[in-house]
Amino acid sequence: MQFTVNKDRSQTRVLVIEDEEHSRDCISDFLELVGFSAIRAENGRQGIELFGQHQPDVIVTDIRMPEMDGFDILKFLQTYSSETPVIVISGTDSLDDVAQCLKLGAWDYIIKPVYDFGVVEMSVARVLEKKHLIEENRRYREYLEEEVIKRSDELLSNTVRMEQEREQLRAQIVSAQKMEIVGLLTGGIAHDFNNVLAALTGYAELLQESMKDATGTQVEYLEKITAIAKRGQDLTKRLMSFIRKKRDKLEKVDVHKALLDAETLLRPNCKTVHIKLEMNAQKFMVLGDEAQIQSAFLNLGLNARDAMPSGGDLTFKTCNEEHDLGKENGKYKCIRIDIIDTGSGINGSIIKKIFEPLFTTKGQGSGTGLGLSAVLYCVKRFHGHIDVESAVGKGTMFSISLPLSDQKIPHGDESDARECVTFGEEHARFLESLVNYMGERASDSK
Repeated sequence: MQFTVNKDRSQTRVLVIEDEEHSRDCISDFLELVGFSAIRAENGRQGIELFGQHQPDVIVTDIRMPEMDGFDILKFLQTYSSETPVIVISGTDSLDDVAQCLKLGAWDYIIKPVYDFGVVEMSVARVLEKKHLIEENRRYREYLEEEVIKRSDELLSNTVRMEQEREQLRAQIVSAQKMEIVGLLTGGIAHDFNNVLAALTGYAELLQESMKDATGTQVEYLEKITAIAKRGQDLTKRLMSFIRKKRDKLEKVDVHKALLDAETLLRPNCKTVHIKLEMNAQKFMVLGDEAQIQSAFLNLGLNARDAMPSGGDLTFKTCNEEHDLGKENGKYKCIRIDIIDTGSGINGSIIKKIFEPLFTTKGQGSGTGLGLSAVLYCVKRFHGHIDVESAVGKGTMFSISLPLSDQKIPHGDESDARECVTFGEEHARFLESLVNYMGERASDSK
């Protein structure tokens, strides 16, 4: 059989361990002749030392040797380097020796005397090919294991993402159900509230008629009572305009005036709270609805009061600032309103939930969970933005930014748009439920 010298054989190191000098030289010289690099050892102990120094690719060893025989070498390699191929060349033809060598990890067994050293070359080439296949198989197995881990991670990631999406959908369904319940409850309250306002307005008109010639503080108070009742009736009309799918006409609103009016209404209800106005904005006209903006300030003010049961400071600040929407949309000017209190603050674990409908931290009978959701709806409807900063025991600051009326109203980014759409859909469901409930109440009353 003809063999060709492999170009990589010169880099293949073969350790020949043989105590007989003639056999050792013959085997080593032949291996070098066919292209391998041979390392020679006179006995087993020297062979182990040379193995540690050179890390050969193949070992060719005799069995019967002084100091350390071939069995000891096989035991050593089985413990420390089982992947190194070992070819045993021995003068004994005992089947027990052959079986013992193979049991200890020998890759091949050649019986001396060797008349054709091509057998040695073929054995070395065969065990190298087997070693290469084993390494390829190991690398392929590692690759498969890595792919399994990678695919498992991807499946786990997809499962987690799907679970998150499922939770988001469940939360949206729960939110929609909440809004339907709000519609049913608020419908009855609005109906009864409208009846109360009608009676109050009627008696106020009768009282005004009887006091038409009177003057003084009592007349002024009566006018304020009538104005407040009128504002309540406007609120019910605005609900009806939503129900009929009509949009209120946006008008220019003086934010400073809305703040002054809100402060006037807050003072009788905040006797232990020191209210301060710092109106530093040079421009304060926005497009919106004055009643809704004033209602937002009142909601935030009353929440601040409830957070300061022992008293504290409530400050309303205004200033002008610019918001940058990027190269495409440029900058727009707005008025920023900060509502700052020195109350108990909001826990960080719930601060993301405070704008959700029906969410409240107040005790039973003390809060509806609708105030902040109404504030958010108002701000988003007028293309504004609201932020909140709070620390437990240090107070809370709500910051509302509304675009000024003398410029194009910005549309905001996609996340704001999605938030407005979601919030708007929830309110649409709420108002639709309100219509149905009020219609049923009207039918029952007939």
